[in-house]
Formats: sequence, C-alpha cells, structure tokens
Amino acid sequence: MLEQSNLDSCRFARFKAALRHALRAGVSASPAFVIGVSASLAVGAWYLGGHVPNALLPVATVQAGGHRLLVEVADTPHTRERGEMFRKSVYLDGMWFQFKRPRRVSFWMRDTWMPLDIIFIGPDHRVSGIIRNATPDSTRHLPSPGPVSAALEVAAGNAGRWAITLGDLLRLDRS
Repeated sequence: MLEQSNLDSCRFARFKAALRHALRAGVSASPAFVIGVSASLAVGAWYLGGHVPNALLPVATVQAGGHRLLVEVADTPHTRERGEMFRKSVYLDGMWFQFKRPRRVSFWMRDTWMPLDIIFIGPDHRVSGIIRNATPDSTRHLPSPGPVSAALEVAAGNAGRWAITLGDLLRLDRS
C-alpha cells in the first residue's frame, strides 16, 4: 500500500503530465488560464512540500532544437532568487531566468532538492555554457562563462536528452 505522501506525489505527477499535454496540444494560454495553472501548481507544491516556492510564475515556451519546452519564467529579482528552491521536482520542462541586461551571473543550489542542468544563454540567444547535473543543496557557486541575458534550469540529464549544445539558438516565446 502506498503511503499518503507517495500517493499525493503520484496524483501531482499525473496532474503535471496532463497540464503539460494540454498546453503542448495548443490549449489557449489566456492570462486567466496561466494564472489558474500557476495557482494550481503553487497549491500542489505547498500541499506536497510544506513550502510555496515561486507561486504564480508566468508560463511560456522555448524552442530548443527540435523541442518545444514549456517553462516557468522568473524575471524579477525575487523570483530569480527563489528559482527552484523548496521543490521536489522541476515543474513543467524547466525555469527560464530572464535578466534585464546581459551580465555575468552565478547560481547555487542551496535548498534546491533535485539535481539540475543549468543552460546559460548569451545576448545573441545562443547557448554559451552548460552546467550538467548540479549537486542538490550545494552552496558552491556556479558562474556563467560570460555575460548572459538568460539561463534555463532543467532536470538533470535533460540538456543531453534534448541534445542542447553550445551555440544552439534558444528563444523565449511569451505569446
């Protein structure tokens, strides 16, 4: 028999999979829909993990090679600081960190409970660096290779699975 937390995790995983399928199938992403989805994810995360990490983040798509990724967008200082903290898994396909101006950035994995790949995107929208399998809950600094305009965090192994390599073009589509 499954423990309640395992059962809840299974339900939440099925909810995430259904949501991902609906959004990829072209369900209208009206502002009300995006807010509803974000609120549902936040409530589910609170219920499962005891924390409400980065509630109500906008959702967008990223073209990465032949893949269309559904990502949360962290584009304020607070949401970029919280990132994937206090989560048991990556929501959707990842989290896009948008910076107002290109600059050198550094990430760390404190209070991030799963390994991640961090993909750095230069001002020309091309991948300028990839950190693979960053160690969970580490305070080691993980710097960008130079000035970047964005970064994309995905579950560890997905950068390789989706064949994302240096020089690839990645663009965020908020429409």
